[in-house]
Amino acid sequence: MVFGFQFHIFKHKTSPADPILDVRDNINLWKEMYDSSNPNEFKYPAPFDQLQGLDKMVVLRNFRPDKVVPAVQEFIVDHMGQNYIEPPTFDLAGSFADSHCCAPLIFVLSPGGDPMAALLKFGEDLGFTGSKIQSISLGQGQVCEKEHSARDWLLFYKRF
Repeated sequence: MVFGFQFHIFKHKTSPADPILDVRDNINLWKEMYDSSNPNEFKYPAPFDQLQGLDKMVVLRNFRPDKVVPAVQEFIVDHMGQNYIEPPTFDLAGSFADSHCCAPLIFVLSPGGDPMAALLKFGEDLGFTGSKIQSISLGQGQVCEKEHSARDWLLFYKRF
């Protein structure tokens, strides 16, 4: 058991008698790994140098928990492919097709995100122009009280 985990590699080889002592005896090597900007790519001191995959990430998490996410992403890319870590692009037409009066499209905006141009273009492509589309920008605490017909598009524009 090392750091509370039994590593697969150490089932067949000799594990350090005391991993804490092993780290203390090689403190300069471990400090170099700790100070590295890419510790997930660092070659660990022996016998930890034989660790791979999830076993290596367990050790990484003990020293640099802030670098576990990039290590997990690298692991996923290596074993499953790049497409498993990249979010799909937003399909406005598909989302619109799935929506209806009881399940409208709601956009929660974050800084830097502004779908208004894409929405207006999409509405124009579907024939929602002029009085058939409305845009209302809601500020903090404002409430929309204007009525609209179900045939019109109503865009509530609010930033959080």
